[in-house]
Amino acid sequence: MKKTCLFILMGILGLFSACHNDDDPTPVPEPEPEPIDAAYIAEGEYVVTTIGTTSTGTRDIFTEQSFHISKVADNLIKIETDFMRFGTSGKPDYINLGTIEMDSIPVTAISDSKFTFAGTDSLKYPNSIKNTQATIKGSFSDKVLQAEITLDGETVSIYFKFDGQQVQNNVAEILSMKIESDLIGSQPELSSGVFTIFVKPGTDLSKLLLAPVLQLSKGAISNPASGETVDFSKAIDKGEDTEYVVYTVVSEDRSTKKTYRVKVQMNNNLAKSSFEEWENEKTPDGTVLDNYFKPKGDEWATSNMGIYMINTFAPILGLPTVDGALVYETAGQSAKGAAVKTANTIGKATIMPGWMPNIPKITSGSLFLGSFETDIQNTLKSTKFGLPYFQKPVKVKGYYKYTPGTEYYLCEDPVNAAHITKLDENKTDECALSAVLYEVSSFTDTEEYLTGLDIFTSDKVVAIAQLFSGEQDSFKEFELTLNYKKAYDPAKKYRFAVIFSSSKDGDKFSGAPDSELVIDEVEIINE
Repeated sequence: MKKTCLFILMGILGLFSACHNDDDPTPVPEPEPEPIDAAYIAEGEYVVTTIGTTSTGTRDIFTEQSFHISKVADNLIKIETDFMRFGTSGKPDYINLGTIEMDSIPVTAISDSKFTFAGTDSLKYPNSIKNTQATIKGSFSDKVLQAEITLDGETVSIYFKFDGQQVQNNVAEILSMKIESDLIGSQPELSSGVFTIFVKPGTDLSKLLLAPVLQLSKGAISNPASGETVDFSKAIDKGEDTEYVVYTVVSEDRSTKKTYRVKVQMNNNLAKSSFEEWENEKTPDGTVLDNYFKPKGDEWATSNMGIYMINTFAPILGLPTVDGALVYETAGQSAKGAAVKTANTIGKATIMPGWMPNIPKITSGSLFLGSFETDIQNTLKSTKFGLPYFQKPVKVKGYYKYTPGTEYYLCEDPVNAAHITKLDENKTDECALSAVLYEVSSFTDTEEYLTGLDIFTSDKVVAIAQLFSGEQDSFKEFELTLNYKKAYDPAKKYRFAVIFSSSKDGDKFSGAPDSELVIDEVEIINE
């Protein structure tokens, strides 16, 4: 009995021992060291001395000059020399090489304090040095630079060796700005010294506290500092009335100061547009146009500026002006709505080719999400379609009615002869209701818009929906369901355009004068 108890006791102890071993804490791995950005550390100005140069039978000692090293990407640098020449001391046969510029040179970290670089680049020089291959190798440690450059051309080979010392950087720049916040629809973009922060629709702007993280030029400091929480509540984009948040950057050597302005842009929640409020159109210089109106706000744009410009040029060409606007308020399905009309603008060839376009016979009206910026040389480029959009749209709903004009005019050569049309008695005008989602790389790049030239044909288009309709004498509900040609990626940047045109072939300068499309209660449905 004693033996039995002993075996049981030993088993119990063994069980507890096994459990104890299983519960031993797992060793916590050492945290991974932060990667060293050698390119950033190397960035700056270097005063270097040429130790010697060798060429066929020549050798010389040069005075101090500058190297400029700038970061291209992580662990990639660009190297520019200030002045390069070679020859025999005391003789006037120096060959001036000027600036040597070498792009995308890889940098490798040997330790926390020492780095090496090596790479090649093709250079072109006049006179006797042609099709030159430049090779560079070297190292820098504790702001000391050592480098060798070899130039191998068709007629000559030149070797340079340098010792140099990094000096304090005189550059004061914000290289990037990033914000970690659920309120951000897209990271800030820099254009002409202004950072634009894009926040999601519906964001409460009464207390917009954000902490932008800045990447500054080497050694520079900023006020506000990187990571400092700043109130952007008053920095909402209001055009000329915007109260910017100002960042001041001072260079490492304190000799250079630069300021950046920061604003916040938020597209209103475009879930529904009822077109109840209207405001005067304005010219680019801010002149108010008394006879032209648009839906209130910055979202919906019109082609009214197009008819305004035609009326401006008409007297020069001996044409009568056109009464009325292309887009105007009218009775809607519920209270007010938006009317879009096609006009007879007579048509006439320009007297100033390359500066002023032909005046078309048919000018179609359009109401769209985006902006209208008159392009004299190509009027179809005036319509800049789409607003930054941070959701996945699936359909656009609303109400419309349509009255086509009685006479349809066909333009057979819209590219070269928009002013020439012929009456087509067998054709009746149709309106076009469209929605397009397309991809962009930047929201602030003024060239990154799809226009009347390519909104339906560009390979940037991700999703599209269109409805063409003839006469509809009473309000009818419409629904545009977007067909996705490419997968939607929330990490990418998109513009979304909704376009209403009174003549579906208006972009080809064909249609019927007095065709009228009325739109109301437009609603965007997102996934």
